[in-house]
Amino acid sequence: TSGYRFDINETVDDIKNILKAEINIWFNDTNIVTTLMHEGSRATGLTLDPLVNKIVMQDGKEFNGEVTVLGRGRRFFCMPFHDPAGEVFAAINIGNPLEELRQASNSLVASIFFISFVGLVIAAMLMYFLISMIIKSIIMLAKNMEEVAQGNLDVEIGVESKDEIGILATSIKRVITVIQKLMVDINIMIHEHAKGNSDYNLETEELQGDYKKLANNILELADEGMKDRLTKLPNRLTFDNRLKLEWDRAMRERKLLSALMMDLDKFKTYNDTFGHQQGDVALKTAAEVFKRSVRKNDFVARWGGEEFIALLPSTDSVGAMAVAENIRAAIENMLVPCSDQRASKITVSIGVNTQMPTHLSSPDYLLSKADEALYKAKQSGRNRAVFWG
Repeated sequence: TSGYRFDINETVDDIKNILKAEINIWFNDTNIVTTLMHEGSRATGLTLDPLVNKIVMQDGKEFNGEVTVLGRGRRFFCMPFHDPAGEVFAAINIGNPLEELRQASNSLVASIFFISFVGLVIAAMLMYFLISMIIKSIIMLAKNMEEVAQGNLDVEIGVESKDEIGILATSIKRVITVIQKLMVDINIMIHEHAKGNSDYNLETEELQGDYKKLANNILELADEGMKDRLTKLPNRLTFDNRLKLEWDRAMRERKLLSALMMDLDKFKTYNDTFGHQQGDVALKTAAEVFKRSVRKNDFVARWGGEEFIALLPSTDSVGAMAVAENIRAAIENMLVPCSDQRASKITVSIGVNTQMPTHLSSPDYLLSKADEALYKAKQSGRNRAVFWG
């Protein structure tokens, strides 16, 4: 109409190339269909399906459904075209054979199933890999902790990941570091105490919780091992270690070393008269006086029984006698707590010796001569300090 030429074949080809489907175009005045089959063949002069003809051409409605064309089921979508008067003058049908649609659907389902199966396999493999890595790390940490439990603090924690297992490994490393430091400090303290440096103790300020309790318990045990249980003064073993330390230091620095041998007077009679419990009170009271009467760098210990001993580093004979006299006077003036006033007073005799340590002398010589001086003090009437020589 109006000189416009409508080429059915060209139109069918164009639509098919776009939609990749079977295309049908027909006109109402001929009721003849031009069809481009799905497989590429073309047929003209076919009669329109009666159902489609009624719905589309007569009723002017769209059709979307299944029909049989040329003996084959097809899925069609049909759309009518109306002229200005509202009448249907042509229609276009786009469709595919049902069998091919079913094959495509089955193929799609199969593809989805295959992709899902492959995805599950990959997910399972990844999960197995991750679990294997986690289990491997846990087993490694368990072996490391077993070594630590057996006393190997040099074990190397091999887990370096940044996940929760890595955080656990870092915490274990910190625990081992704290234990290592504590062990080093304990060994140093034992070594220092063995040398006679009883003033050396653990540094517990940086420790927390049970580590601090452990360190304090070790300090208490070490303190108990170094001190006399009754008087709380250093014991004989601690004094022997300190004597060697002070002797070697004095010999190295070429300084004098003095020793005081102190013995409470008539203490056996005191015990027999007032009882051993009262005797213990007297010993503890005298020990407190001894500690207060010596200088900061001096060292006083319980020698045994009612005997006590003091080391005075860098002290000549005059200074040693001054310290001895200070101790003697303090003991004489002290009052022993008691229920019987006769037990409140005791005295002490002191033997003093001073030596310049050399390789030709020995600590035993220093003490033996101080002991001889103590014997002279006893023989001279007690309650006095006597210098050997």
